[in-house]
Amino acid sequence: MKTKSFEVPAELMPDFAKIVEEWDIACSVMGVNEDEMVILEVDYEPEEKEAIHELADLIEEYWE
Repeated sequence: MKTKSFEVPAELMPDFAKIVEEWDIACSVMGVNEDEMVILEVDYEPEEKEAIHELADLIEEYWE
């Protein structure tokens, strides 16, 4: 099992949670950083790497 950390803007939490739920992967809230973004750790298996890409894309598109 692998773990990936994400800093997620609060506005994206519903969409982020939807992807986590769709893939049925484990996600833990680790805290909030100084920019008030939620720090999350996602545990996933190698075959679930597409979910990680979806999550990363979601955040990247937010900042564009």
